Amino acid sequence: MHDARPISLDDAFKRGAERIVPLDAGTATAVEAVIDGLVYYGARPGTEPDSERAADAAAGAQFPRAVRRLVKLILLRTRDGVKTVSETQFAQASDAVVELTAGVGGAPEPEDGERGEGGARFTVDDAARSLSYLLEYEGLEDMDAAVRLETHGDRGWALHWKPVSSEAAHVGLLDPVYHALDRRALDEHPLIAFERAACIWWFARWSMPSPESPERALAWKIREWEWSLADRRSIATSRTVLSMACDVGFLESLGPRARRMARSAMRSRVGAFVVRDRSGSDVAIVDAATHERLTLHEHDLTREHKPGTVIVGRLYPFGEKKFLRSPGAFVFERHASPTAEQLLERAQSFVRMHFPLAVALEAAVSQATLGVPLAQPNDVPAATSEADARQQLRTLSTAMEHGGVLELQTAGHAVWLQATDEPRGWRIFGWDADLPLSDNVAQLLEIAGLGKGGA
Repeated sequence: MHDARPISLDDAFKRGAERIVPLDAGTATAVEAVIDGLVYYGARPGTEPDSERAADAAAGAQFPRAVRRLVKLILLRTRDGVKTVSETQFAQASDAVVELTAGVGGAPEPEDGERGEGGARFTVDDAARSLSYLLEYEGLEDMDAAVRLETHGDRGWALHWKPVSSEAAHVGLLDPVYHALDRRALDEHPLIAFERAACIWWFARWSMPSPESPERALAWKIREWEWSLADRRSIATSRTVLSMACDVGFLESLGPRARRMARSAMRSRVGAFVVRDRSGSDVAIVDAATHERLTLHEHDLTREHKPGTVIVGRLYPFGEKKFLRSPGAFVFERHASPTAEQLLERAQSFVRMHFPLAVALEAAVSQATLGVPLAQPNDVPAATSEADARQQLRTLSTAMEHGGVLELQTAGHAVWLQATDEPRGWRIFGWDADLPLSDNVAQLLEIAGLGKGGA
């Protein structure tokens, strides 16, 4: 049970305490102002100008900057009070957010009960979650704190504030980094968006079943992102999604710590590692495949990492010859089954089938843990119905035509989808070119009643 009394966080930081901090009236008013603004602008993605909404577009361009400034002040005021943020400074920042919404007429009434792009309603709850996400991001970037917005009492607000180490803050930023990167991938090109859907499906087929707990679900998503966004080269461009995003200003949109982790992702390594010994937060590990000795700087001090512990997953370079452990990595304590050697042996079987190492290790862990036969995927359908499968195939064909891509080349092989005048209308060739996409399209064709070879 958390103590909900108003406190000075200076003392809490000294103790490393995790606390719930009720917000004072002024800070709570600022929170409400941001939420109102997020509801308004969330109903208008991009705030595109037209003859009646030129003011809306101008205000929309300023709104994110005003919100970020106010969020930083909310965090500083919660932590330090008026010692750091004066009443005048705080009021001015809060009023700026209010004026950017009020200046364009306030939040609109929903039409037919819906708001937003594609008919999706952006609610107050959506806005509160968005604000909580932004508070968490800024807390990890600037204050070595994991922060979450919560309701408090009947109408109040509070911040759940957990002091963390600098290393834990850096690791915590991987989630927002990959999340932002994934959103960019979906907007980049229709074919890349189709590849993303195929990658998620393919990863689900070979990974551990989707976990129910939020923490394990996030670990699963991190592992999928690491492989499909930072490792895998798109067949549309022959580049990773991360490298493409960096060419168009993605790194500049991040804070210093998040930018460091994005760069680190480009140099990350995946494998099975065995703990040899530990001194404080530094853990001596050995790559079970190459026998190279490395130093892991463990961000989660609750982890014991006794000699013999096996870590399977990704390591991020962090300083001179040191690495941070991915929050998605599997950790098998000493004497637990399977061993690193057993996992590598299983993974090599998948590598020989042209699996990328990250997914080969995922499949090895999944099948060794669940005790299922080698090379037997999970039953995850690529489509919910014949009509859904045919729609997805039409989407792929349109995406290829949109990019002027009729033939997709990779590793000396080719995959292409050819529309014909025949009743079934599809032919596909070159199934060994790219496993996620080719396996996905093969199953779509089967569900659509078209078969692997077309009509």
